[in-house]
Amino acid sequence: MKQLVIALGLLVALFCATLGNSLYLQSLAGEVSTLLVDAEAKWLENDPDRALALTEEAEALWKRHEGYLHTTLRHSDIDSVHLGFRQTLSFLRYEGEGEYAAANAVLLGQLKLVAEQEQFNLKNIL
Repeated sequence: MKQLVIALGLLVALFCATLGNSLYLQSLAGEVSTLLVDAEAKWLENDPDRALALTEEAEALWKRHEGYLHTTLRHSDIDSVHLGFRQTLSFLRYEGEGEYAAANAVLLGQLKLVAEQEQFNLKNIL
């Protein structure tokens, strides 16, 4: 009986850790996405300096959590987001107007996918 209780306790702890990770990643991706959407709005308002600052802030927020992200996510997913930031910032710095909007949209999509991959749902369990 004691072994069953220990096994169930471990299973509950694992479930809670998985759920907590999912909520944490959704929150982080949401914060970063909000900054990127605000940056795009500033860019559309012809304020590229503020758009650049907001995008850099979003990247800094993502980088502050890299240790955790490298522990819990596939490195290829993290690398794709990192490259997305590099591309988006490059277009902002060098005024690639049409390219910036496309790169920002791709980056937002990558963030959404990273968060969705860790959600606790039937599709991810199976």
